[in-house]
Amino acid sequence: MIYWDLFLAFFIPNIIGYGGGPAIIPLIEAEVVGRYGWMTSQGFAETLALGNALGSNIYNIGLILGVTALIIPIAVHSKIIRRELPLLFAFGALAGVLFWNDRLSRPEAVVLLAGFLGLMGWT
Repeated sequence: MIYWDLFLAFFIPNIIGYGGGPAIIPLIEAEVVGRYGWMTSQGFAETLALGNALGSNIYNIGLILGVTALIIPIAVHSKIIRRELPLLFAFGALAGVLFWNDRLSRPEAVVLLAGFLGLMGWT
């Protein structure tokens, strides 16, 4: 039954909403927070912010690289892949561990920032 509720929680606002994504956010919040009580209003705001921050960046990078590759093929050396791909997975895993408790403390943020600066200096 949860799948049907999940479907309705997003289907109804999308079908009756007018004005695109920003216009239906309050409608989805009313369903998720008010009607079903799956999360608090604060949790909804945090989830929305995280989705906006991550989703738009991933989409923009993919779009820019995809259009560029259509116009001029991009050569990527295997040396770069062998060096960068393990780091990508390692930092992804580290971020997952640090965000496990739904909070990022100041020392944890310093760890991520130091890792980023170290990566920028190393590459």
